[in-house]
Amino acid sequence: MAQKQVDRVLFSTEAERLDALSAAGICNVAVVGGSGRLGAYLVRHLLRGRCKVHVLDSQPPDALPGVRFTACDLGCHGGFPADALRSSDAVVHLAGLHGAHLADGVSRRQFWRVNVQGTERVLEAGRRPTRRYRQFHLCLRIRQPARTAGAGAERKHRT
Repeated sequence: MAQKQVDRVLFSTEAERLDALSAAGICNVAVVGGSGRLGAYLVRHLLRGRCKVHVLDSQPPDALPGVRFTACDLGCHGGFPADALRSSDAVVHLAGLHGAHLADGVSRRQFWRVNVQGTERVLEAGRRPTRRYRQFHLCLRIRQPARTAGAGAERKHRT
C-alpha cells in the first residue's frame, strides 16, 4: 500500500491498523511520553503489530519485551537526547503537562518549559539530517482551568 493511501484511509479494526503500519514500512517507533496512560496503551498496540518501540519519558514504562527506554525530561535544557530518534521510522509525541498539574502546584513556568520548549526539543531532534521519518505525529492537548467558571471547570485547547 502506498504511503499516500495509508494516510487517507480510516481503519476500523486493530488488525487493519497494524497491517497498515507494516505496509508503510514502519517497524521502529519512538513514543515520547510512552509511560503515561495514552502512551502505555499505544506502546502495547505497537508491540502487537510487531514494532520495536523506543519509549522516551521521565518515568520508565512497564517492562515489556521489544521496548527500549531512555530517560528524558522535556522540562530541562539538554533533557532530550539529540540522537534519540535516529533509529525510528515514526515518532509519536504524547508527553506534556495539563491543567491538573497546575492545580497540583506545577508552576506556569515549568508548564511552559515542558509543553512548549520540550515540544520544540522533540521537533528539533526530529529535524536531524541523519534520519527521514515516514511519520511524525504530535499529539498534545493542554487543559487549563477556566478563569470565569467555578472550581473544576476546564477549557480544552488543541495544539
